[in-house]
Formats: sequence, C-alpha cells, structure tokens
Amino acid sequence: MDSRNGAGPRPRPGSGPGGGRRGRPWAVLLWGALGLLPAAAADAPLDLAAAPVAAPPLAGPTLDGGRLALKDLRGQPVVLHFWASFCRPCLRELPSLQALARRCRAGGLEVVTVNVDRGDPRIPARLARRLAPELPVVLDPGGELRRTYEIRILPTTYVLDATHRLRARAVGARHWDGPEMMTALRPITGACGPDAPD
Repeated sequence: MDSRNGAGPRPRPGSGPGGGRRGRPWAVLLWGALGLLPAAAADAPLDLAAAPVAAPPLAGPTLDGGRLALKDLRGQPVVLHFWASFCRPCLRELPSLQALARRCRAGGLEVVTVNVDRGDPRIPARLARRLAPELPVVLDPGGELRRTYEIRILPTTYVLDATHRLRARAVGARHWDGPEMMTALRPITGACGPDAPD
C-alpha cells in the first residue's frame, strides 16, 4: 500500500484474460501523450494533464442489470472511479464520491464507478448499496477496462471534461467533497460552483 496517498493493492500486471501489452492501443495514448503533471504534495487533490487527450471508449454491464457507455454521457463532465471490494481505501472513498455527485449534479457532473472484482458480483453489489447506493457501477470482471485505462493502483480516478478529454487523475484515495477538491474540479468540469449545495 502507498502510505502517502492511501492507495490500495496493485492489480497484478498481465493477469487475467488479455494480460500483457497486446491489444491495448489506447494505453499508449494514456501514458505517452497524457503527460500528467505530478501533484505538488502527496495530499494535493489531483494530478493535472499537461496535454489532455480523448478518453478511451468505455462501456459495460452495470450492477443494476443495465448497461452504461461513456458516449451516452456526451456533453457532461465525468469523474470515472476504479475500485474493488478488497481495497479498503476504495471503500472508505466511496461515500465521498457519492457526496460529490450530490453536490455537483445540478452542474451536470456525472460520477461513474468501475468495479474490477473478478468473483461473485454480489459482494461489490452489497458494498455499493451500503456505501454509495446512488452511483452507477460498471462491472469489469475480465479486466478489459482496467487494462484500457492502465489501472495499476487502486483506487484510481480520472476526471474528464464535458468533451471527455482526460484532464486529471488521482491515484489513491481522496476526499472528493472537500473544499480543496471543489476548487480543483471547478475549472475542469464547469460544475461544483461555489454555490453548490453542501
């Protein structure tokens, strides 16, 4: 565990179906072109992208039996959060993500979570219902989305602007509804204004 930012266990690289670097053209874009600028301090809200690029496609089944695709949220800023039931920092973080969604919903912000558990979906379903029942949960048991978005540490969260460019990233847990985060998110998302409800 990364003691500086509360990061949870690292998913094993190359494990699961399609492991390794084959079949991942978007990965080159993410880590080659994104050029994330490290946060000034370990507790800084976000790492900002020096050169924002379009987010890779994302679509999958959801815990409620539906299906969610990033393209369906076109025109809306998105906070995209990857988590797992075995990751304690992830679980501590989920309630603040729900609070963020409530606070910034009027400004058009969508918070979408992606669960990367490989086992029984009833386990993340139970946790999601308890900790963040209002947030959609996309299931990624085969790890395709995790590999596409190059998730190496859990939790990892991306912030997309309204045109779905990758503008910022948080590796490790954050306090998503705190004042510093509101200030960091406002210019990226256009949501979470100073008059956003608490």
